[in-house]
Amino acid sequence: GFKCQPSEIETLAEEIVDLVREALADELL
Repeated sequence: GFKCQPSEIETLAEEIVDLVREALADELL
């Protein structure tokens, strides 16, 4: 099974959100 600490999941989610925001900004600007 795959186990992960909640803090690690939150950090990963924040990193993904940052990447998505940058990608969207590049497309919109």
